[in-house]
Formats: sequence, structure tokens, C-alpha cells
Amino acid sequence: MGAIEALAASFALMLVGAGLARLGVVSAAGWTEMEKLAYWALFPALLVASLVKAPPAGLEAVKLGAALVGGQLFVFALVWGFGRRRLSGPALPSVVQGAIRYNTYIAFATALAAQGPAGLERLTPALAPLIIAANILSVGAHVLALNGAGRGTPTSSPWLKALKELATNPLVLASALGLTLNLAGAAPPGLVLKVLEALGGASLPLALLAVGAGVRLGAETLRDLPPIFWTGLAKFLVWPAASFAAAWALGLGPEGRQLAVLTAAAPTATASYVLARRMGGDARLMASLISAQTLLAAPVLFLLLSL
Repeated sequence: MGAIEALAASFALMLVGAGLARLGVVSAAGWTEMEKLAYWALFPALLVASLVKAPPAGLEAVKLGAALVGGQLFVFALVWGFGRRRLSGPALPSVVQGAIRYNTYIAFATALAAQGPAGLERLTPALAPLIIAANILSVGAHVLALNGAGRGTPTSSPWLKALKELATNPLVLASALGLTLNLAGAAPPGLVLKVLEALGGASLPLALLAVGAGVRLGAETLRDLPPIFWTGLAKFLVWPAASFAAAWALGLGPEGRQLAVLTAAAPTATASYVLARRMGGDARLMASLISAQTLLAAPVLFLLLSL
């Protein structure tokens, strides 16, 4: 199966999820529970298992991680500076998340489509620092926008809440654990690894079905067109271009440069909605950004794969 067909299969799973949701085969509560299962158990298992099985993180992984995080920081600085002058309160951190976060499930599916298992091996070690950076920036954006943002010194309580959010984030914990095991050349016992692999194997198809089921576009989306446009521009153009430039400057080969662009162009994470709700962001706007970017990502990623 070619790269385009493989990626098409992933988006077809999302369409199946959307269809099942519209038919009511699975209730809205059921999809929510499915997404929670993927977020709290299945995907962390995939991260740990993939990092343990991947070759020890070497210079290529460091360069790819640096290119992705560098592009992410560049976009964060642009969006934060632009947004502070035009947005206030809960909308700002939601727009920030729309620009700097990415859907790891779709990033993995795209890497597999583009380069097969070797692409997943190249990408996984680089994702660990990117996942950690994405969560730190997203949580920090909520605290600064809602408690500080230049309007005085934030109180200690929001920062304690932010630290708790990061310390209990399953993707941050799984990334840190998997990367530590990878660098140490250690691995969990065989039985534990088999269980992690089985859980991880279920994560991508289940998560893609849930992502499709979560797409919601309605009349309210029209009033969100300006932030959808600006975050989409940052997400699908600025971050991929910045990461490509960084990858080129760092001397990454064609495969590494391709993964940097494809990962940066993955739509924002569905977990952004959960964080917006927990931290006091604009959850309604976040839902619009997630849905719009998920739909826009299909032609963008197909175009990038065809280049």
C-alpha cells in the first residue's frame, strides 16, 4: 500500500467514526469514554512500548526533536505576541493550543503511511520532548492568560494547579518513562512488554474512530472563522516551514525533514479540549478549532505526502 492509500485508510477510519456517531451506534458518552481510555491507557502504553523497542535515541532523534520543538516555540512566540493584542481571557490559551499542539495519533498514522515502521522508529524518540514541551506551553498559556498576562503577578494557586496538571498527565509521564528506558537501554519484563504492545496496538484505530466521532461543525463555527484561519495558518504553514528550516539547518536527511513537516502539520490534539475545560480556557472555541483543523488536515497532509 502506498503512502497516500495508507493515509487515506487512517482518514477513512475517522469517517467511519463520524458515521457511527451520527447513526447513534455508540452514544456520545460512549465516545467520550473511548477517548478517555485511549488517552489514559492505550496511547501511553503505545508510547512506552514504541520507545523501548526503538533504537537508542541518537543524534538523528535529537535533531528531529530539536527541529520540531524549535518550530513549536517559534509559533508559540508569534501566536502569543499576536494574540495578546487581539484576544483576552479564555480565548487566548485556546488559540495558542490550536497553533502549537498536534494530534499524536494522526502524526503516528502519517509517519507509518509515509515511511512504514521505520518512520515510526525515527519519530517516536523525537516525540517525547515534543509532547512534554506541548503540555508545558499549553498549561503555562492558561495560567498566564487567565491569571497574569502582564496584568500583575499570578497567584501561587494557579501555578500549583499547573504543576499538578503536568505531573499527572499520562502522555508526559509515558514519554518521560519511555525515553528514560530507551536511553538506559532497559526494557520491562517480557510479559509487561507484551501487554503494553497489545494495548498500544489498539490505540491508533480506536483513537482515530473517536477523533472522527468528535468532529462537530455548526452555525457557531462561522463566528470562529477568524481564529480558525489564523491558527490554521500557524498550524499548517508556519510550524511546518519553521521545522523544515530547522531540520535542514541541523543536517537532517530527507526522511527526517519529511517527518518534521508531517508531524508539525498534524491537526491540534483532541486533548486540547479537555485541558481547556480543566484550566478555564474557552472549551467551545477549542472544539471548533479541533473540528476545523481535523477536516483541513486531510488535504494538507495528502498534499505534503505527494510532494
